[in-house]
Amino acid sequence: MVSLRCWLMLLVLCSSGANFAQRSPQPDGDSVLKVPPGPPINVDGVLSQGEWDQAARVEIKVADGWVVTVLAQHDDKNFYIAFTGLRHGNAERYPEVLLDPAAEKSLLWKQGQWWFHASYNLCDSNGKPNNYTTCQPSKQGWNGTRFPLKQGVSEIAISLDKVGLAPGKRFGLAFDITDTKAEWNLWPNSAKLKIPMSWAEAQME
Repeated sequence: MVSLRCWLMLLVLCSSGANFAQRSPQPDGDSVLKVPPGPPINVDGVLSQGEWDQAARVEIKVADGWVVTVLAQHDDKNFYIAFTGLRHGNAERYPEVLLDPAAEKSLLWKQGQWWFHASYNLCDSNGKPNNYTTCQPSKQGWNGTRFPLKQGVSEIAISLDKVGLAPGKRFGLAFDITDTKAEWNLWPNSAKLKIPMSWAEAQME
């Protein structure tokens, strides 16, 4: 016989099924990452109550026992991304967002493809990655939580107008975390930093 405890667990899972589905990580390799609408985010490195409830969620494995969760949503002005778990013991990783707004899926980087990096400064580049000569405490058209982090969380807001994104439009997307020297871990797992055609396809709902 099924115990009363089991029945109660089933009841809880069924009654919360919608939220559970929304918050579960999307399996790596799914054809299109659906980015849902959500409220504006206060870019302060704190996952405030209600801010990320509707967000899409994916995961990046750094090492055994270290997984970074990435949340993504948008409103009519910005693409919002949060990276959680960026600190692990004495180690830390810096978040990056890779965008191919026109979904050109090119073999090599080209103009119109964007690299965004947040660490102790904010860095971005149109047309190539790892351009640390652009780093400044603040940047036009986007914002990110700078290190040191309060809770191992970095939140990023990128203006849709800056990169040419809009709801309903499909685009290339990858997330990565790096130590900027030797380690890059990406979502999707098959993605390569320098090969835009290897990135995932995404769409803002």
